[in-house]
Amino acid sequence: MRKCKMINGPIARVGRAALVAAVIGGLAAGCGVELPTSAANTSTNGSSAGNADQTTGGGQGGTATSGSPSATGPVSATFNSGPSSSLDCDWSENMLTGIRVGWHEGFDRVVFDFDNDGAEICYSITFESDPLQDGSGFPVDLGGKAALRVELPFLGPDFPTLTPGYRAKLDGGTSVAFAQFDTFFEGTATSFIALAGTEAPQYAVAQYPGRLVIDVR
Repeated sequence: MRKCKMINGPIARVGRAALVAAVIGGLAAGCGVELPTSAANTSTNGSSAGNADQTTGGGQGGTATSGSPSATGPVSATFNSGPSSSLDCDWSENMLTGIRVGWHEGFDRVVFDFDNDGAEICYSITFESDPLQDGSGFPVDLGGKAALRVELPFLGPDFPTLTPGYRAKLDGGTSVAFAQFDTFFEGTATSFIALAGTEAPQYAVAQYPGRLVIDVR
């Protein structure tokens, strides 16, 4: 898997607009992928300047629903179905602030948003047919669905703005039913991507300033 880093994060900075026009084409060519609309052009409240993934409710609590399609291609041409992780980063003042979902032609997308677009985002992703909570070992309430467990370590010091049990539902998706925030313990935020099927899916991962993008098919 190739990790690409773009400069066009969700928070505007002085002088950034002038630089983006000059280098965005070179960055896209260097990464070998089309810039995801949801990763590049989405504002911090989850809405977008284009035809991108959208959720309602701001990602604070309860349930948000998305059914907006996008013509954006996947973040990587390489999809895998086994465990995936990137854990080579330090503790940072970074906080999970939202989870968004959207469907695309041939895959569904889940976006994890953070408040620090300059921090490295570490992650661990595994497939679980019967998801269990860390510590207690109790079943996670996903309506009996299999899921991808997404662990985001080295966060802190503040608790994510998401309420445990917050769910971003996807209408019209083929691989993803919803994404749900579960727990935050000792600097690790754990969420689950509930799947439409029972088998391990294929997925691709990419990191951008202030967000982690997972495409599932």
